[in-house]
Amino acid sequence: MMEILDVNPAPKPKKNSVGKVILINFCLLIVYLPFGLLVGETGGGIALSLLMIQICFNLFAGFVMLFFRDSRSIGIGMMLSGFLIGIVAFGTCVMMFSVS
Repeated sequence: MMEILDVNPAPKPKKNSVGKVILINFCLLIVYLPFGLLVGETGGGIALSLLMIQICFNLFAGFVMLFFRDSRSIGIGMMLSGFLIGIVAFGTCVMMFSVS
């Protein structure tokens, strides 16, 4: 009648956090790109510099995190969001400066 307790239970599967990282980075993009549109010419320069800082940070931090086993999925998410933001925001900025 006594049940045997498992001393070494199966490890819990790790959650994939790639989507959360990409969502956070796109939310940051959505916050400061309209700021550049509202402010005008100087705001466009500020938005572009913030964009470049965000892309460079994502790519560098993602590359560094790939070497650590615990944060590998976060590193993949940061690198992927860096590339996606670079593509999407480049098109947005080209359109923004061609209209004005």
